[in-house]
Amino acid sequence: MKTIYAAAAVALAFAVPASAMTNAQEMLSAVEKAAVQSFVPGADLTNLSAEQVNQIRSALHNGEDSDQREGVRAAFN
Repeated sequence: MKTIYAAAAVALAFAVPASAMTNAQEMLSAVEKAAVQSFVPGADLTNLSAEQVNQIRSALHNGEDSDQREGVRAAFN
C-alpha cells in the first residue's frame, strides 16, 4: 500500500509543474475571453502570463463594469 501512495506522490509531483507550463491563454474560459475582447477589442490573448490571467480573472469577478474594464486593461500594460 505504501508503494501505491509513493507512486501517486511522484506522479503528482511531476503533473503539477507540467500543468503550470500550459499556455496561460488556455486557462481563460470562453466567457472570460469574450469579456476581455469586449473591454479591450483586439487584445492579443496568445501569450498571456499566469500573472496576467490571474489579474484578468480578478478584475472580471470583482467590482462593477468600470472597475472590470480598468482591471482588464491594466493586465495588458
